[in-house]
Amino acid sequence: MLAAGACAESPYRTSNLQEVKGDGTSVVVTHARNEAEGRPLAEDYCRTHGGAAQFKGMVQYRTKRETSKVASFECYDRTS
Repeated sequence: MLAAGACAESPYRTSNLQEVKGDGTSVVVTHARNEAEGRPLAEDYCRTHGGAAQFKGMVQYRTKRETSKVASFECYDRTS
């Protein structure tokens, strides 16, 4: 049986299937070809968690079904 949340749309999903996956302190943007494509979603995600996004690089991201390159960002506190 699937949990109800498994079918819910992510509030950070865009029309080209970019999706933000984060833990509050770091975030990756799937299907982003470069920093510029991922930055708006990463900034929005980090802003909701009280910080700003800093680009870390393009990295390999693995799920159960696929491995892909994603834009990786760190959320940092703007006041520090």
